[in-house]
Order: sequence, then structure tokens, then C-alpha cells
Amino acid sequence: MDMYLIWNYLNHDEISIYRVFAPSSDVSIPSRLCGHPIVKLAPYCFSARRFLPEEFYFSGVNGQQVPKKYHDFDEILPILKQTGCNEICGKALEKIFLPDTVTTLGAYCFYDCRKLMQMTVGSSLITIENDTFMNCHQLSSLFIEGTVKKPSGLKQILNQVSWYLEVSFFHGKEIEVKIIFPEYFETYDEIAPAHLFGRNITGEGFRARQSFQNGVLELTQYDSIFQKACAEETEMVCCQIAYNRILYPVDLKENAKTLYADYIKEHGMAIGKMQIESRDLNGLEFLISSHFFSDEVLKRIVPYAAEKEWPEGSAALLRLQKSYGTPAKPRYSFDENW
Repeated sequence: MDMYLIWNYLNHDEISIYRVFAPSSDVSIPSRLCGHPIVKLAPYCFSARRFLPEEFYFSGVNGQQVPKKYHDFDEILPILKQTGCNEICGKALEKIFLPDTVTTLGAYCFYDCRKLMQMTVGSSLITIENDTFMNCHQLSSLFIEGTVKKPSGLKQILNQVSWYLEVSFFHGKEIEVKIIFPEYFETYDEIAPAHLFGRNITGEGFRARQSFQNGVLELTQYDSIFQKACAEETEMVCCQIAYNRILYPVDLKENAKTLYADYIKEHGMAIGKMQIESRDLNGLEFLISSHFFSDEVLKRIVPYAAEKEWPEGSAALLRLQKSYGTPAKPRYSFDENW
């Protein structure tokens, strides 16, 4: 099935998208339409509230037809009924891919997209207008196509996302680095009698979000929050932070590496359970072959995999236990029959 878009020109050469119609909740925006780059998602683009310009274009992304202008949404309804596509807005959107041509997300672009879980963007996305991600609390995974060592729109996105977010920078199919930004909370206390308000921030997620210099994520600064995070964040969040920094050690200094490695070793069972529950066999193999798990942890995670009904994992863990665990000491019997 095709995808259909309501769109308009920002100027003679660039396009802004106003509404998207597709057969599924997993949406992939094309980089070009009618020969022109798509550079912006307009305000309220994926919100259930529909805001359209006085005149607009409506066309399929794969069609070769000359675009036609419309002035009212009702004019395109007969065409929409024939396409079999749904208007993707609000709870209908779960995943979205934006090409590197998109540089701007309009205000309230994803307003009330309460089932949006994953987003992929390019490093050219640099402008995030007001309240773009309002009520998108299920958004927990962000992929950025590009290198972590160059400017991106991540800082602007994080300014609007105070909840837990896992961010991956990637090239092709290879992940360069994966970073966890924990949730944080802001509260305000009134200071009587002046009616002033004091701002209180809870959670190391706020400090993690300050680890930027000129739009570039400074990983050394990010790593510096971990000691305090161990005291304030949950064990699971700290396990995820430590594991991902060890697995993707971009700009990882020796002192931070030691800190992360020690945490993984001290919390081996928690990390083992985390990997089993996510069915991450490659991660388990990395941790075991790198000797992060003690023999006691290895002994306990094998039955845990069976308990979670993961036979493939149980078999692999037994193999890894034999390869990397400490061999059992031989037992001798001094009872002999004379």
C-alpha cells in the first residue's frame, strides 16, 4: 500500500508535511516528494487535532501525478476511502523514521501521541519547536543516524523529554554508542511570605542532560555523573548505564571504565537477569567472555533462563559456563577395596 501526505511548500524548493495517511502505525517519512526535499513536520502534524493551511497539496509518496491544490479536508475524503490508509495521529502512531533532510519539528508535532515508542532521526534535525513531545511518555528509544562526535538535535529533544530515554547513534546497521538518560522530576516550593518559588530537581537525569558542548554530547562529562547516579537511581537504570558504556566505549576514560566494570561485577545477577529478560544472547556472551560474571552468578543465571522459558538461552549459557567458568576441582575418594 502507498502512503499519502498533506503538504505544502515552505518555499519553491522545500516541503513541509501537515498530515500523514498510512496503512500501519510504523511510519517512514520519505526524504523527497515531487522532486523536492521534505524538511519540516508542521505544527500538530501527528496530533489528533488537525490544523491545515488555507490551501494545501495531497498526494501519494510513490505517485507520479502532478500535485493538486485543495482548500478543505472534505475534498480529499473520497480519495482517502479508496486508498485503504488511515490518518496516523494521536494513539495511531507507534514508530516513526525521519530522513536526514528533516531539519525542523513544529510545535506540538507529536502532541498526545501516547503510544509513540521509537523514533529515528538524522543529525540534520536541529530545530525542535515548543512542546513537540507533549504527552509522549511512552517514547523510550531514539535512534540518531550519525556520529556522536558531531552536533545533532539531541540536546533540544532532551530539553522536552524529562522521562527515561535510550539514545543510540548509528551508521548503517552499526551502533556507535548507546546512552541512557534517566528520568528526572521538577517541583516548586512556595517561599512565604514573598510568594517566590524554589525549584527542586530530583534525579541524575537532569545532570546527564547538561553534558553538551556546542550541540555535541560530551561523553566524559556524562560519565562523571555515574557515582552520584548509583546513590539516586535504581539498580536497573545504573546497570543499563554501565553495561552500555562498557559495550560501546567511545571516549571512555580508564577511571570511568573501572567504575563501570566494578559496578557490573558487583551487580552481576541483576545485569544477567536484565539480559535474559530482553533475550540478549550477544550481550550475555560479551559479559561472560569478558569475565564480568562470577562463577556464582553463572551458576544462578542458567536456571533463571529456564524459569523465563528461554531454552536457547539456557543451552547457550551452559556452553558459556563450560568455556569461561572456573573448572570444578576434581573430587578424590580414598576408599579402596583391598
